[in-house]
Amino acid sequence: MRLNKYDLIILDLKMPKKSGMEVLDSIKKQWPNLPVILVTGFASIETAIGAFNFILTY
Repeated sequence: MRLNKYDLIILDLKMPKKSGMEVLDSIKKQWPNLPVILVTGFASIETAIGAFNFILTY
């Protein structure tokens, strides 16, 4: 991400090496104004706490 400029980041909550929450935390520390959409097929109310918007579908 340091090599290119991005307007939006789309992350999955479940990833192989780091969780999406860990990556989100890192992004927000370095680029606090960069919008991030965090998606998952494993949503819960616990993962929605602190979210700006939350969409739950079945």
